[in-house]
Amino acid sequence: MRKLSICIETFFTELPFLERIDQVAKRGFLGFEFWEWRGKDLKEVQKKARASGLEIAAISGNRKNSLISPLEREGCVEEVKKSIEVAHQLDCPNLMIVTNKLAENGSVRIRYEYMNAKEKYINVIKSLRELVAIAEKEDILLLLEPLNSLVDHVGYYLDSTKDGFRIIDEVDSENLKLLYDVYHMQIMEGNLINTICENIDKIGYIHIADVPGRHEPDTGEINFRKIHETLVRLKYNGFIGFELIPLTSSIEALEKIKSVFM
Repeated sequence: MRKLSICIETFFTELPFLERIDQVAKRGFLGFEFWEWRGKDLKEVQKKARASGLEIAAISGNRKNSLISPLEREGCVEEVKKSIEVAHQLDCPNLMIVTNKLAENGSVRIRYEYMNAKEKYINVIKSLRELVAIAEKEDILLLLEPLNSLVDHVGYYLDSTKDGFRIIDEVDSENLKLLYDVYHMQIMEGNLINTICENIDKIGYIHIADVPGRHEPDTGEINFRKIHETLVRLKYNGFIGFELIPLTSSIEALEKIKSVFM
């Protein structure tokens, strides 16, 4: 069975957080993911995951401190250290890393417009080198995520795979890979299958949602069956995460996912 992870931040939102885990388990998936770990009953999350046989595939590593500002670097390192502690507690192997601080609704808090692109790039590299030194010791995979800056995250720095993979190459650590989000990159650049094929060794996680609307497969313009066939052909063995907003109901969206990816 494919390693499919459901984002319980966006699925079954009518239910209490812990009950969403039960719903994912009932429908035959192997994992789930969520964003902010603060404010959640982590012992109960872990207990639910173990009881249902689900893997906690990924959580957010930083949301309150950016990779861009040197003034925030120390805070970012401390935040990620704490996130690593939580990841170990949850037996979670992956931390999602973003370049900018994000608000709860995903909007970019600070755009750092006083810096040019080169300065931002250099600062991101410096921050990530400190973080991967920790991740290597802790056996955690950091997943650097480019996001779209046209629809959902205006002002976000890392909005292309070109820069994302260049950063991965320059930092040069097996504990840093790209989180390739099909939804964000269809909006920003398209060319999905070629990008995946040419860079599969640098991709550690894949997020799925259709365009427009960020809904389940077959509701928009992306040919997810071809993407799935490509991942099978490439023998991709990482998680495929479904970070999407169900168009009608969570149950119907999960059935659509299974029809395409299982």
